[in-house]
Amino acid sequence: MIKPISFLKNYWRLLVFAPLLTLCYTTALADNLDCASEQAKSGCIKASLSPEYYIEQSVLYFRTMETRVAPWVQPNYAENVVRWEWPPWLWLTGYGRWNLIWTDTLLKLFPTSYETLDCRYFETQPFGRCHVVFDYSGHRCPIYEEFTFNLKGEITFIEAWSDYPELLPMDKNDTWAEADNVKRLSTKIPGLGSSKHQDGLNAKQFANIETADADIKNLQVRLKSPYTSFFNALWSDETDVSNGCNEPEKN
Repeated sequence: MIKPISFLKNYWRLLVFAPLLTLCYTTALADNLDCASEQAKSGCIKASLSPEYYIEQSVLYFRTMETRVAPWVQPNYAENVVRWEWPPWLWLTGYGRWNLIWTDTLLKLFPTSYETLDCRYFETQPFGRCHVVFDYSGHRCPIYEEFTFNLKGEITFIEAWSDYPELLPMDKNDTWAEADNVKRLSTKIPGLGSSKHQDGLNAKQFANIETADADIKNLQVRLKSPYTSFFNALWSDETDVSNGCNEPEKN
């Protein structure tokens, strides 16, 4: 015979924990469906190649701008690779494999080397992350840069910041942007983790995605006309690229 007190205890436990179990199951199911959809984000992709591969590809990206390196040295870009550089840089500074190859090759005309080139692999996207100090004929330019990859090991999204605490997306003690509160764009973009869209961001399809996120909207607008948006940013007061290599002034 079931005792009334025991029954009531178990009944209340069921009332309390059943919704929690349902929530956990629903969340897990939603995550699986999200990763299976065409709107899957980059975090749905698990690294399938060696850590050394992702480090090598990240380093090769910077070699494309180094004066002494041959122009045919290039990383594995996805067809629709995007480069996004946060202010004081010029937001969308590259779209498409060939756009990045020829524009970065032109940068070899400016004497460029590296004082520091520290690239590391991480198990979650972005798999490649680098702290770099460019040396433009003796002028130092510190940059923090991240590289997102598709299932084939091609770079789909490049994201960069000036490497000063005031301009970085993470807290000053989070050297490699591993915390949950990092403000990056790459992990928010619908489609970068989809197995059906491994060529990167198709500008026309991406423009039709409904979103309330201001950063994604900014990217959508600029992708509609990449060259126009770049030169508009260059010629306007929207950014101050001349100070991109300099530490912001303290108030």
